[in-house]
Amino acid sequence: MKQQSIITNVLEKAGNKNLINELITRLSQSEINTLLLALSKEIANKNTPNDILNKYESNRFVKPSELSPIKVKQVEILMLQMAEASGFSSVLLSPASLLGSCSVIAKVDQTNVISATRGLELTADSTNMLAIYLADKIKK
Repeated sequence: MKQQSIITNVLEKAGNKNLINELITRLSQSEINTLLLALSKEIANKNTPNDILNKYESNRFVKPSELSPIKVKQVEILMLQMAEASGFSSVLLSPASLLGSCSVIAKVDQTNVISATRGLELTADSTNMLAIYLADKIKK
């Protein structure tokens, strides 16, 4: 509900309460991506190195993990070796997935997903993409 009121406020500020609906019915996904890329470029161009540093300090999505990368890799290798020994094969999935992979497949609200341009979203849980990968393999 809070998200909806934020969107309503943004649309009112833009001067068009139907902007989202108009964009998705008049433009293709490719055209929307082009528009989003242009907006991102303009926003990025307004930043200074100091702005980026300040935003880094407050953005939880870009902070490095406190886990030891060596220990994480060691555990990953051990798990992959155990899986392989049990007859499983491994696959290295992309860190990006198709836009809607979480909201369509797993019914996660799209506002809780880090959406990107070019029809993509960042993959936090690879389960959905693994399901899509396997479905594609079965289909073929």
